[in-house]
Amino acid sequence: MSCNNKKLTGLITGNTLRPGVFASKGSLLVCGFVGACSWPSGYWISHTQFQYLDIQLISEGSVSVSHNDRSVQVPAGSGVIIPPGNTVLKAVSPGFIRKKHIGIGGPLCLHNLGAMNLDQMTVVPDLADEVFMAYFDQIFDMANDNQLRCSRDFSALLFKMLLLLSEKVQNRAYPALLTSAVAFIEAHFMEDLTVENICRYCRCSKTTLQQLFRKHLDKTPIQYLTDIRMRVAGQLIHEKNYPIKEIAFMCGFNNPLYFSNVFNKYFGCYPREYRKKETDGI
Repeated sequence: MSCNNKKLTGLITGNTLRPGVFASKGSLLVCGFVGACSWPSGYWISHTQFQYLDIQLISEGSVSVSHNDRSVQVPAGSGVIIPPGNTVLKAVSPGFIRKKHIGIGGPLCLHNLGAMNLDQMTVVPDLADEVFMAYFDQIFDMANDNQLRCSRDFSALLFKMLLLLSEKVQNRAYPALLTSAVAFIEAHFMEDLTVENICRYCRCSKTTLQQLFRKHLDKTPIQYLTDIRMRVAGQLIHEKNYPIKEIAFMCGFNNPLYFSNVFNKYFGCYPREYRKKETDGI
């Protein structure tokens, strides 16, 4: 059973196919849904006793995911693998989040989640690599054929995706400490945030934090924070008519001039120039 934030439903865009309804009764693997969508900030959806392995690939913005008794925040460029159960997904970053998703079910999947290390909710960096997306695109294209005439090939693709997911979870999952740090930064980017604040929250040393970010994200915590602030600033300038000074404060900058200089380094132009280009459609 599912429910959602109906007030924001009209702002959702995308295309999700549900090929599972065409699966034969004895199918060992089923694709319940596959597609892509864009959610406005604040939109949420809740699944009760969900019977699919749910894979969410976040390309823009960030999503909060609560599954049974755990909660994680999934940043842009990452994916989350969610086993069956009770789940709530919510768009938490300003503007819109964009994501792709696929749900895999059937006895061959559900009875082997433990053996494949897919029985725990896991955030995986760079989940949507070239190999994974090749499988995803093939599954989506085949799902457009409502009769699923190549059901054997379809099942084989789903199984290959499961094996790839299992490998990624074992080799590339974010450590819990990094997940906690990323979630803290995503939730507090508008504040006067420092590395010391993050370390205090995560109960770790600056060296440990720096090493985790370098190893898994190829950037420092402050660079990650700046990326978020600039992405949000760009969205606000594009979508809202707020004064530049107000946007600076909303993105955690006490000095509007410093904000403009950082913005220029990030986007190659100053905020007012960026707004003019967006307005003129350049």
